[in-house]
Amino acid sequence: FQALSESEKLARLREGQNFLILVDQFEEFFTHEENYSAGVASPLAQITVNVLSETIRIAQRENLPIWVLFTMRSDYIGQCVAFHGFAELIGESTYFVPRLTREEFQAVIENPIELNGDRITPRLTQRLLNDLGDGIDQLPVLQHALHRIWHAANEGKDPLDLLHYALVGGLAPTKLPEQDRPLFERYLESLSPEEKTLYSTPRLRNVLNFHAEWLYQKLDKLYAARYQESLPLPLLQRIVEGIFVSLTRIDEGRAVRARLSVQEITDILGLEGLTTETVCRVAALYRDLAVSFLQPPLYPDQSPLLSPTDTLTVSHEALIRNWDRLIRWAETQAQSVRIFRELKFQVQRWLENNQSPRLLLSGGAYQYFSEWYYSVQPNAPWMRRYIPPEELVPDIEPLTQALALRDAIELYLARSKARIERNRRLLLLALGVITVLFLLSLVALYYANIQRQLAERNALEARRQAQLAQEQRLLAERNALEARNQQLIAEKERLIALQQKLLAENALRIAQAERANAERQRQIAETQRRIAELEREKALVQQRIAENQTRLAEAARINAEYNQALAEYQTQLALHQRNRALILQSLFLAALSEEQTRKGHPEVGAQLALKALPRRIADPTDRPYVEEAEAALYYALHAYLYPKPPRQLIGHKNRVVYATFSPDGKQLATASWDKTIRLWDAETGASREVLRGHTHIVEKVYFSQDLRYLVSLAEDFSARIWDLQSGVSTARLWGHRDDLTHVALSRDAKVILTTSLDKTARLWRGPSGEPLATLSTDSEVLSGALTAEGKKAAVGTRSGSLYLWPTEGGNPLRVAAHSAPIVQVVLSPDETRLLCLSDDGTASLWDWEGHALVRLKGHTGALKAAAFSPDGQKIVTAASDSTLRVWEASTGQLLHTLTGHKGVPYAVQWSPTGRHILSIGTDQKALLWSGRTFLRLTEYS
Repeated sequence: FQALSESEKLARLREGQNFLILVDQFEEFFTHEENYSAGVASPLAQITVNVLSETIRIAQRENLPIWVLFTMRSDYIGQCVAFHGFAELIGESTYFVPRLTREEFQAVIENPIELNGDRITPRLTQRLLNDLGDGIDQLPVLQHALHRIWHAANEGKDPLDLLHYALVGGLAPTKLPEQDRPLFERYLESLSPEEKTLYSTPRLRNVLNFHAEWLYQKLDKLYAARYQESLPLPLLQRIVEGIFVSLTRIDEGRAVRARLSVQEITDILGLEGLTTETVCRVAALYRDLAVSFLQPPLYPDQSPLLSPTDTLTVSHEALIRNWDRLIRWAETQAQSVRIFRELKFQVQRWLENNQSPRLLLSGGAYQYFSEWYYSVQPNAPWMRRYIPPEELVPDIEPLTQALALRDAIELYLARSKARIERNRRLLLLALGVITVLFLLSLVALYYANIQRQLAERNALEARRQAQLAQEQRLLAERNALEARNQQLIAEKERLIALQQKLLAENALRIAQAERANAERQRQIAETQRRIAELEREKALVQQRIAENQTRLAEAARINAEYNQALAEYQTQLALHQRNRALILQSLFLAALSEEQTRKGHPEVGAQLALKALPRRIADPTDRPYVEEAEAALYYALHAYLYPKPPRQLIGHKNRVVYATFSPDGKQLATASWDKTIRLWDAETGASREVLRGHTHIVEKVYFSQDLRYLVSLAEDFSARIWDLQSGVSTARLWGHRDDLTHVALSRDAKVILTTSLDKTARLWRGPSGEPLATLSTDSEVLSGALTAEGKKAAVGTRSGSLYLWPTEGGNPLRVAAHSAPIVQVVLSPDETRLLCLSDDGTASLWDWEGHALVRLKGHTGALKAAAFSPDGQKIVTAASDSTLRVWEASTGQLLHTLTGHKGVPYAVQWSPTGRHILSIGTDQKALLWSGRTFLRLTEYS
């Protein structure tokens, strides 16, 4: 190739095929000690990486169609420096895979379930998305949880729901719906106390831990059921612990997988009588496809036995990070490895110094190492695993070297113990001598202390006598001073008493004068009070005379009104008794009508129902209106007009996902997962035509008003225009980069509007499919509407924005209509107003100039559908609060609330005459309502 000319090289390259070398999970190059240990790569690993690196350099230099793709965890990038020049190559073309978005995680959950033909409830999907959290184990933990939930749901035969999530340990019972809690509580009562503890910490991560713990506790039963022989549970659990601990190790603080042969694991366990066959049988319980904790996987009808040289490994490191018991095992094992390496270092240093006694262990160190060694009792195969390869002698069997190391450790510990015992005996003798000398010193010190205390006591008594004499002198001086003070106080009190006497005499004279003056004032006031009392009594007499006259007039008026009310009551009582009898008669006739209709006589049932209804509802003299009678009439008319059972439309080869009638009601179009559209005769149910051309699932179809064209949208982000006369696709509307959400057509399909989650709306010319214009919005476009002439369009987005778009020119107008997504845009019959439905529970009415006309508030849940009355004066809305509400379109006044659905009404329509309203809900019921009285007329299940 190199000898060819440049033109011939290029010709050969064009003819050749691209060559891709994929190196997956490259981080495991660093987690296995045979490749990488203590920051140094092995020679074989260096050769392998150098070959790949040189291949890359040659391909770059010679422009060869060769690519090498490495996939690895980002936290191992720093260790690539162990290979010369490799870190630079990685740095030139590194691509960090971004985290999945919430929508991508939702697709991860729902798409595999749908492809398998199973079902999952939206509330379980949202709960799993909310429980995901952060971390590197999101996908494997989610995958295992879905696998366990699928098994709990009778292997997908039941819809996957919150109850199954709780059964596998992922959801607390307090978060279950009310109807599911008794089922879960009864299941919990049937469990043992050990099994109940598995439900103590419900969360998504606990599903994996729950499964592993359940297997660990049921090992004896699972083993007996699989092999028809029993082993003690503690022995099986010891084998499982040995398997997983052998296949797990801590690498620079990270828990990573390891690979060991069955023989190596058996040797490390070191249990008496344990064979590789028993280890294989126990490991098979975790290799089963329903568990998949160990590899290689065990397929159905495959023998569980492996060759002693076959290797085992943990399926995914997520198990190591999420099984609590394995985390504790791994940490304990890592601590044992650290202590073993410290002890090995001490022993090797002791041996290298000719077993010098000064290098033996001291008391504290001996206790530290001996407690670990005699409690763990590591055997030679275990030690062999943790001896670095560079420390092994090439010509001697590694296991022999491990046995020699174990004997050296036991000798080192025994010598250290003997030295510690000898030092302890010498220390006890020295302590005895020191104790005798110390006691003699204490006796001498005690005698000297007694003499010192006696001298101090005599000096203290002398100081106390001198202080007492001083205190007595000071007391005598204080008593003389106190007597002089008492004499001065007595003289001062006598002068004060004389002053108070003079003041009291003066106050007495003033009080006598004030009493005389007050008496004169009281006599004057008494005279004025008597005069006022006489005037008040005179006015009171006149008032009583006027009140008596008023009472006489009121009594006469009340008597007249009583007589009139008595007459009206007697009239109303007679009318009520008559109406009550007529109501009972109407109810009897309605029940009789339904009975005749059920017996196959709908014409008799209709006549009986008509007799039970008034001729004119507004006439008070006619019989009262009874809702049951009108329902019976509709029941009889329906049975008379449609005596045959509904027809089944058979033809599609997969699930039918959408159906719609043509505007004239004579045709029905259905869309299916089989990528086809079928047209049916609405009267006979016969298949008229099959429209083929889509390469993906067809989601929705739309008829044009003139019945000439049909537009369909599919999962490949495109739509197709079909000529209904020829049955041929005239154009494919291609250009959106995400799922289409809605299609709207002008009356003659000359203008077509498509909306998409790619944040755009597009206009197309029909039937050629020529692109006319594109509108870019601030977020995903969820809904749209187009006038009959195709001159104006409106679209609603997830951000709550409404875009008003003149299709023949001019800039679109953006209106902040809602704070939540706009799920539907509905045109009024005269096309002058637009109704926006939002997830915030409100609807808003707008004109084409962007003026807000009315806002409809009252629903307590997200709005799902709406319809105008034929005259455009009323609006009916349906919401997730299970109600329908009727509004005055001009004022927004709530006219009536319709209750009857037990589920969510998702579709509502006003009849062309305005006399009826039809609603359809998730409770699998269609309800027919009166468009005038808003009473429920009948129910279709």
